[in-house]
Amino acid sequence: MSMQAPGGWDLPDAVLAAYEHILLTDDWSVESLASAPDLQGADLPMILDALVAARLIRPSQEALGELSPVAPAVGLRDVVDVGERELLATTIRLHQLRARAGELEDRFTARAQLRSRATFEELHGQDSTLRRISEVITGAERMIDTVVSTLPSAEALQQARYRDEELIERGIRIRAIYLEGHRKQSRALRDYLDWLGDLGAEVRIRPTLPTRLLCVDNRTAVVAIQPTDPTAGAIVVHTPGLVATVSHLFDLLWSSSRYPQDSQSPGTLATSGAPDFDDLERTVLRLLASGHKDEAVARRVGLSLRSVRRVIGSISAQLGTSSRFELGVRCHDLGLTSLDPRPDPASLGSRERGAPGLA
Repeated sequence: MSMQAPGGWDLPDAVLAAYEHILLTDDWSVESLASAPDLQGADLPMILDALVAARLIRPSQEALGELSPVAPAVGLRDVVDVGERELLATTIRLHQLRARAGELEDRFTARAQLRSRATFEELHGQDSTLRRISEVITGAERMIDTVVSTLPSAEALQQARYRDEELIERGIRIRAIYLEGHRKQSRALRDYLDWLGDLGAEVRIRPTLPTRLLCVDNRTAVVAIQPTDPTAGAIVVHTPGLVATVSHLFDLLWSSSRYPQDSQSPGTLATSGAPDFDDLERTVLRLLASGHKDEAVARRVGLSLRSVRRVIGSISAQLGTSSRFELGVRCHDLGLTSLDPRPDPASLGSRERGAPGLA
């Protein structure tokens, strides 16, 4: 183990004690060093090597093989000079680093301010999108409205708990809408939504949702580029008119959604002479009647293709039909294809051309 710091100026106490003993003791020897109070048990060969390296002792001019101390005015001054030069270099480097840090902070702040004033941001890739969404959410001051149209992983839900708890503690109002189908198929999501509701957030579910969107303080909105692909990126808007549009869409979705513990949406009535279908069954019927294929229906309601076909089979059994064509005719006769004359805000512009639908 070295007895010197880099540069050779920061001498340990044992080395200085040995130098003091040699300097002030006539006819000093290794034995006298070993018996010195401050040096008992010390590694004397290493200490002597350190003194030679620091030029505090040198070979004697009078006795061959002996070592002689260098006067403090010369030896220690050289050590101090080396230390002062290194200290000066370190100080200069610290000033340079401080100036660089200030420059980077100014550039980062200016970039953030410029971005916050921008009216439109296009984000590509999941990492940059998640990072920007985290920044937007962290900057929330009053409320966060969010629509989650894709099924989060269990890991993502666990990470979200820490963020959501901090937001609630800050007094941020959270309103969140999730797909009913995702809640049915994911135990992790059900547990998370129960926990989020107990924490104080407002949570609702809906049979269909248009896309992933986020609105913060009615000031910033984030909308997914691809409704079914969260890795495609997102668009961030700050223009008041566009933000108000996103906020209005959220309010429409919110008013037509229900709390997870409710079995039916408020105000939903069964059609005369028809079974009292639940929200999911009515939504599947409406999507089929509007021309969606089974695969598209499955994506919209957040269920597997097999599950959707089971729902269709259940509807057909309740209506006593044996074919898709007969099911379509029966639904039309009972008025089931227009259970809600108002357009569904989650379905606007989403019809697939050429899809066979019910028939």
